[in-house]
Amino acid sequence: MKPNSKPHKDFNDDEEDDGPQTVKLFHAKSTPPDSKNRVTPGHVEKAGVTREKGNIRKKGQKLEAKPTLKKKLAKKSSTSQKDAVQSNKKRVKKERAKLAKVRAAVKSSNDGKDTPDMVGGSGGEDGQPEPAKDTYKIPTSKNWMKRILAMKQEPQIIEDLLPAEPGSYGIIAGRTGIGKTNLILHLGHCLATGSPFFGIRCEKVKVAILAFEGDPHNLSDRMDKIATNFPDTENLLRFSILQIQNPEKMLADVGKRLAHTPGVQMVILDPIKYLVPGDYLKPKDVKDFIQAFLEFLSDLKMSAVTTLPIKKPQDVKGLIRPSDIYSIKGATEWVDSATFGILVEKKAYRKHDDEITMSFAKHRIASHELEDLNLIFSRESCTYEILTSEHYIQTKESNLKSDA
Repeated sequence: MKPNSKPHKDFNDDEEDDGPQTVKLFHAKSTPPDSKNRVTPGHVEKAGVTREKGNIRKKGQKLEAKPTLKKKLAKKSSTSQKDAVQSNKKRVKKERAKLAKVRAAVKSSNDGKDTPDMVGGSGGEDGQPEPAKDTYKIPTSKNWMKRILAMKQEPQIIEDLLPAEPGSYGIIAGRTGIGKTNLILHLGHCLATGSPFFGIRCEKVKVAILAFEGDPHNLSDRMDKIATNFPDTENLLRFSILQIQNPEKMLADVGKRLAHTPGVQMVILDPIKYLVPGDYLKPKDVKDFIQAFLEFLSDLKMSAVTTLPIKKPQDVKGLIRPSDIYSIKGATEWVDSATFGILVEKKAYRKHDDEITMSFAKHRIASHELEDLNLIFSRESCTYEILTSEHYIQTKESNLKSDA
């Protein structure tokens, strides 16, 4: 032992073992009994503990090695597999229970027990309806058609275009300045008075037109001229111009105004682009908005018609055709979710700005096509009329006078 160093107190072998004892390793400044500055196994053994591979354990106690990362991952993987097996067993059990119910229903019908009837119920081979025995039995085509004809037909706000079902909407698309606003003002009066929209029957409903652009005085003058061509709207037509602001705030403003105007079944938005966060012609932004827009209409219990400004595709030469609507960026998503899509374009081979063609790019009746309508705008009445040979002759005479 070095001089001036404190004597090291050995452990007493005669002391009783009162339980686990703590071995105090020597501090760096203290001098251990070993000349190599380390705790010798003999001193540790006296304390009743053993040093083995860097771990200290009590005599006779089995050393528990720390689990390695590999073992931890293996244990976690095993637990995940067990959970997956249990989840699969529960799913199979549920599917078997469902299958058992179906088998019981089939057995019940085979035993002659009657079950409630539905639209697709059974039918006799001779076309005569039979007492319902099984809701799963496929009826004959004749009997099925009889049942459908007996059902009350679904009401429609605009015949073949828009059903009276909350949460549905239609699109009127066209280039900027083509005449979409004049068309929706015309349509609004048709709906408020129950007048036909160029031969298409319209239900008389309370309609609100919300515009987001246009001069108020100009729009007021148009509305005054249009009203002279229709019966009295009886306060069923509502109109307002909203200030352009953040899309979310605008949609919330639209919702508040419609909620505080009871009885509105149809809302016309001109144009829809100001309500869309992001790019209204970008597919991702359009999809996100349409989902929220449909829920918005369902909550308000009303349908909608919106105008959509579009740009001519770069690969399309001349005028836009109805089939081109699906090649226009962003327009496809709008039309796919709509119940109808109307495309407005200038009339082919005509230089007159007041002549347009209204094409039905999409409608609800697939059994027949709705023909394109050639329309001419009357500046005196601010309404559109179906272009006839008489209009053509008048236009030709007017052009000849102006040339002379």
